[in-house]
Amino acid sequence: MKKLLSLFTAFSMAAIAIHGFTPARASAASYTVGSYTLTYTVSGTTAAVTDCSGSGTSLEIPETIGSYTVTSVSSNAFAELSGLTDVTIPDSVVSIGEYSFWNCAALTSVSIGSGTAEIGSYAFSACPRLASISVSSSNSTYTSVSGMLYSKDETSLICYAGGNTAVLPENTLTIGKAAFFGNTTLESVTLPSSLTSIGDYAFSGCFTLGKISIPISVTSIGKGCFMSCTSLTQAVLGAGLDEIPEECFSSCTALETLNIPTSIEAIGDSAFYGCHKITGLYIPSTVLSLGEYSIGIRYNIRSGKNEPISGFYISGDTGSAAEKYARSNGIDFLDFSSIPYGDTDGSGNVDAIDASMVLAEYARTATSGASEFTFYQTTVSDFNGDSIIDAVDASLILSYYAKNAVSGG
Repeated sequence: MKKLLSLFTAFSMAAIAIHGFTPARASAASYTVGSYTLTYTVSGTTAAVTDCSGSGTSLEIPETIGSYTVTSVSSNAFAELSGLTDVTIPDSVVSIGEYSFWNCAALTSVSIGSGTAEIGSYAFSACPRLASISVSSSNSTYTSVSGMLYSKDETSLICYAGGNTAVLPENTLTIGKAAFFGNTTLESVTLPSSLTSIGDYAFSGCFTLGKISIPISVTSIGKGCFMSCTSLTQAVLGAGLDEIPEECFSSCTALETLNIPTSIEAIGDSAFYGCHKITGLYIPSTVLSLGEYSIGIRYNIRSGKNEPISGFYISGDTGSAAEKYARSNGIDFLDFSSIPYGDTDGSGNVDAIDASMVLAEYARTATSGASEFTFYQTTVSDFNGDSIIDAVDASLILSYYAKNAVSGG
């Protein structure tokens, strides 16, 4: 966890403030461009920008420094330049290193030249105001689609740039690693039915994202995919998935509504770690393995230990992997085959009190109020099995009670 959470920690920048052009030598040298001072190293006839300091807004990276051609932007080179609003990367640059523009809080636009053939992971991550990335039409590796960075064939999203509502085009097949990482303004995203995979940490740290619905076309999602999306309340997982990988929804502390499709065979370590708003979950017998702390576990700061979430239930089939996981972690388990439907108050009897409670719950939720039922109550109150608690369930419970009261059953 510490290693992953460190992705949200800013990198230290050791800027070298030496003004003017200095002839190339074995060690790093500096070059001034407007309000910025670039630090660079040379190899043969080429130069790599390794660091930058300054307080300007716009920056155009030069194609040449002295007699050297600038061919690369090194990892972390422009990270955390808080005032940088727009940057132009010249045609001469072949590679842009990982984390190169990480956490540039004011960055709104990026222009990429024709020569760039490699862009490292997290290159433009944690830049919440990034509105557009343009790419030269002559670039053979990348292109821009509605201001977003895509592969040249327009099937893979490399990095999202845009407003708080993202709608991906229908021909998108993949979302790359960390494509939305650290976008703290993203509120909603619509994924196309063409999508087949979502990369590692793709939406991690999108603190304002409220809901996610993964289409059935998606067959794989990466580890940490939605990690620390702290406003995420609902996740709808498509039936094309066979695994929920490690730390996928870890620390999604607002997540309340979740489904586990019968296509899922494995739930990875810490997949839903710390998701304390989930009061319970039905895990089908098709799930054959649940990793360490995969669900129903949170860290108790008072005891300094990982502990079961208070009141959390797992429902499933006797003898299933879900039961084994629940028993071994001290989590309450509800045998799906023997659920006492209708016994909302847990008294051991189905009566008018249960029907009244169900009707009151329906009245609350039908008027946009928050549910007051626990997972157990929601499960046993769904008398007709349609996954909705409403007046129909209350009526059926009342009829069941009346029938038994008359017959003495």
